[in-house]
Amino acid sequence: MNKILFKFPVWVEQASDIILQYRIRLSRNLENVPFVHKTEMIDLYNVNLEVKNALAKIEYGQDFHNIEFSQQSFWETECIKEKLYLNDIHVKDQNKILFINDDMDSFIVTNSKDHIRLYQYFVSDEINTFYQKIDELDNQLCKRLNYAYHRTFGYLSPQIINTGTGLKISALLHLPGTNFLSRLKDLISMASKYNFILRSMLSFDKEKIGNLFILENEFSYGFNEETIISNFAKVIDYVYEFEKNNRLELFDLHQDQIKDKIFRAWGILNNSYMLNVNETYNLFSAIRLGIFFRLINQNILKIIKRLSIMVLPGHLRLHYGITNSTTEFVDKYRAEYIKQELKKAG
Repeated sequence: MNKILFKFPVWVEQASDIILQYRIRLSRNLENVPFVHKTEMIDLYNVNLEVKNALAKIEYGQDFHNIEFSQQSFWETECIKEKLYLNDIHVKDQNKILFINDDMDSFIVTNSKDHIRLYQYFVSDEINTFYQKIDELDNQLCKRLNYAYHRTFGYLSPQIINTGTGLKISALLHLPGTNFLSRLKDLISMASKYNFILRSMLSFDKEKIGNLFILENEFSYGFNEETIISNFAKVIDYVYEFEKNNRLELFDLHQDQIKDKIFRAWGILNNSYMLNVNETYNLFSAIRLGIFFRLINQNILKIIKRLSIMVLPGHLRLHYGITNSTTEFVDKYRAEYIKQELKKAG
C-alpha cells in the first residue's frame, strides 16, 4: 500500500502545460444485481468477487493490485483520491475496491455510483489509441461478466447521464490566458455545441482556483463512442489554440503586470512561512505561466507537477506523519516542503 501512496502516476511528469491530463471512464453495471444505492452488503461483496475472478482470467489482469478502501485510514483514502482525482470515494467505504496497475494510469473502482468504473489516464494526444486500450479491457471483462445492457438504451446505470455508452471523456486544463481575459464564456459556448461542458476544477467564493478547468462530455447517451471521441478531439484542438493565443495576447497587453505576478509568485513560494492549498495552486499557475513565457527555468515544471500532488492535505500529512495536526500546522509544513523542493532545482 505504501508503494501506491507515495508513487507518482506516469502521466503526472509527462503532462504538458495547457492540457495536464486526459481521462476516459466507462461506467458498467451487472445484470440481476440491484444498483449500488439499492444493494445489500452481500450484493456488493459478490460484485467484488466477480470482478476479481474476471481479472484473474485475463492475461494482464495480474498486473492490477487490489486496495480495499474499508481497510484504509481516512488520510490514506484521501491520498488515493487526491492522486487519482476520485471524488466519490469515502473513508471506510464498505466493499469498494480499487484495482490499479503499476503505472497508475489504468484502474477499476467497484461499487461507487456504478458497480464497475474503468479508468484510463494519459497525456498523449493519441486519444483513439488509449480508448482502444480501455475498450480492450472492457471487452475482456464483458466476456466474463454479465453487464446490464438494453438494446435501445445501451449500458444501464442509476444515473441517466451515464446510460448509453457509459463513456465519460475529460481533460484537465490550465487556462490562465482565457480566464484573465474573461473569455471562458466563449469556450463554454463552443464546447456546448458538441455536448461538452467546461467547469472549474477548484473554486472558492467564485474565484477559479489555479486556473484549472475540466472539459467533459455532459451525457454518454445519444451518441456512439466514435462520435463522442471525435467531438472531444475537435473541442480539445480548439481549446489548445484558443488558450495559447490568449496567453500571447495577454502578455502583449499586460506584460509588466504579468511579469510582476510571475516573479511575485516565485518570491512567495520560496519565502513563505505558511501556505494554504488555494493560494498554493494560484501561485503554481503563475509559475506555469512564467515557464510558458520562458521567464522561469523550464526545469521547474517537473517540480511543479510533482508538488501539485504532494502539497495536497492527504499526501502532506502522511509524508510528515502529522495526520492529527490542525490545518494551520499543515500550512506551515506545506510552505517548508515547497521551499525544500524548489531549492533542489538550484
